[in-house]
Amino acid sequence: MTTPASVPAPIILLHIHDTLETFGARIGDLPAEWAYIIKPRLHATSVRSVQHARGNLFGGMSDSIREASRMASVRTLSPEMIREVCSFGFAQIFLASD
Repeated sequence: MTTPASVPAPIILLHIHDTLETFGARIGDLPAEWAYIIKPRLHATSVRSVQHARGNLFGGMSDSIREASRMASVRTLSPEMIREVCSFGFAQIFLASD
């Protein structure tokens, strides 16, 4: 079974979480990169899509987040921890400049 484009595969959510954890110390550098380099080059629809991604992906608990937690079974990552880290990271990067 394939995952619809609107529902990211759990592995993608886990990669987002791990990337935010790995580079979290430099997260303060990213809002300027987003605001001044990336965002101006995107169509307004794409910008809105990115800005709404936080709520759409991490606004509440989902089966994809739960599955991502199960995939990280070697580590102790609760579904809520994954959701909170990703939601916070998205807000810091993509909403800080708005």
